[in-house]
Amino acid sequence: MDNKKLTKLRKTYHEGFISGSELKRQVIEGCMDKPMADIHKELGDELSLIADGGLRSFIYDLATRLPHYFWHIPASVMGLHDVSSDNMMGGLVRHSKKVARVAQRIGEPYGLDHEADNLIVAGLLHDSFKYGENGFVPRNEDHAIFAANWFEKNNVFNDRPQIRGMIRSHLGRWGRVKPASDLEWAFHLSDFVVSRGASPSLKPARYFVMIPHGRKR
Repeated sequence: MDNKKLTKLRKTYHEGFISGSELKRQVIEGCMDKPMADIHKELGDELSLIADGGLRSFIYDLATRLPHYFWHIPASVMGLHDVSSDNMMGGLVRHSKKVARVAQRIGEPYGLDHEADNLIVAGLLHDSFKYGENGFVPRNEDHAIFAANWFEKNNVFNDRPQIRGMIRSHLGRWGRVKPASDLEWAFHLSDFVVSRGASPSLKPARYFVMIPHGRKR
């Protein structure tokens, strides 16, 4: 799957020759067997924003366990995000990076500066299982619930449950679980404004060495 094929598939969909579900199926399948990304290259700048060194290294390790499609698929397969580049290949990662940066700052007016690391992590991971592990999310869930449940089942963020809470409720009024705290509403707002066109700079931040260690949090 590449941008040329993606554009052709969307044209076929808009002309009525394939359904929306078929469009999603083909794009997801076209991204499933792509290679693992270079995490330093893709997320290094955002990981360097995390002040807690242990958490930073842990997220680096965790990123290697995410579905391969995450690194290649558009933020919206249907092309519904307001920033056109986010609707193209690799757009989900770009969207996640931007949400992480917005979330880091949006906590300030809520008095949530102490949650900055958690907001960054939630931004990077909120859509990490947008299409489940293998391109499928059960009907009784949405991708926000699926991701939060996956982290819980795998004992990830047991010591930082607020990250799972932000991920579980990040869809706001469009999700099955609504935000229930200032932290969750602040995070939902971060995701929403980025999907609607807010586009923070992705210039490099200060760098740290990220050492994989395999610990669970």
